Amino acid sequence: MVRQPEFPELTCLKDLTLNVVASDRQSLLDLTKLIERSPFLHRFTLELRWARVPCLRNMQKVNRCPHQCLKVVKFSGFVGSSIDTELAMYFTENAVALETFIVDLIKVVVEESTLLSEFVTTQKQLKAARKRALQIGKKLPPGAELIVL
Repeated sequence: MVRQPEFPELTCLKDLTLNVVASDRQSLLDLTKLIERSPFLHRFTLELRWARVPCLRNMQKVNRCPHQCLKVVKFSGFVGSSIDTELAMYFTENAVALETFIVDLIKVVVEESTLLSEFVTTQKQLKAARKRALQIGKKLPPGAELIVL
């Protein structure tokens, strides 16, 4: 069993950017422990790099932890897999002051620096990722804007 780090309360943190190598074997929900220790966070950016092509698995339950200050969330490298969708759902359910949720489908990068056109091999897969992003947009708090790039 891997022990998760304990984070101190980060009361001065307002902007957080994380570069993460994701695989279908891990959950991104572990990042919420850091986010929850940042009560005055205004902007969160996740830059995903994929170690492998993501596969489908059941989504995990999302923690309830309202974020009163978080206004902007950006996901670069979103592919609409269970892994990135469950973290996106965490924000839709907890970021009560959210104004803008940005999903960047253009910057999908696999660990070997494969660009989106090679990683998402068909237009069908790209459309599926866009469709998943739009579904997430329907769950945003009232007044929040979804931007899909």
